[in-house]
Amino acid sequence: MKKRKRNKAEAKTRDRKATEEKLIRTTGDLFRKNGYQSLKTALIAREAGVDRNLIYRYFGDVAELFKRYLFGQDFWMGYQNNLDDMIESGRHDDGKSLAKNLLVSQLKYFSENSQMQELIHWEISESNQIGRGISDERERMGEEMFVLTEKHFDGGDVNFRAVQMILIAGVYYMVLHAKTNGSTFCGLDINNKDQFAIVEKTLQQMVDWAYYFGNGSQSGGK
Repeated sequence: MKKRKRNKAEAKTRDRKATEEKLIRTTGDLFRKNGYQSLKTALIAREAGVDRNLIYRYFGDVAELFKRYLFGQDFWMGYQNNLDDMIESGRHDDGKSLAKNLLVSQLKYFSENSQMQELIHWEISESNQIGRGISDERERMGEEMFVLTEKHFDGGDVNFRAVQMILIAGVYYMVLHAKTNGSTFCGLDINNKDQFAIVEKTLQQMVDWAYYFGNGSQSGGK
């Protein structure tokens, strides 16, 4: 009897998870096709082929359902559960290797994930609380990572926050530019794998340069 109850409970859990994934997937499809304003409870439920009440039961409302979709696509949100370990592993060089790895990983992820490209485009095109909430969460994670860099750059002439701001924004723009119209930017085409590799290398070099000059001793990058 206990085994039968356990099997029923496990089946129910699997069914719920499958339904949640279907609703999240459907929400993403509708968002990409018709934009955020198209996300209505009845339409999502109909397209997913489920009872609309399940949206309320599993997510609370459409806004929370959309957040689940956003968190599943955003590059930075994928590191939430491993943030403490990442910070600890980056202490040996004041976060330099971590900063380099994250920039290169972001470039690769963003250039390959058309859904995140749509999300960033939406975030900077429409003012809304959901987009702002995702942005604020990225900022919170960034603040924890910047704790690693403060010691190295304290008293120096380089503001590493500004360096990261420019580099991360550059990644977003160059990818959106390349994927939207396929043209070169400053004579480089990141749709070409060799030129993409040049940009990867340069991102890492710029972090090295920032660390080299960042503490005034010109020894940080050695």
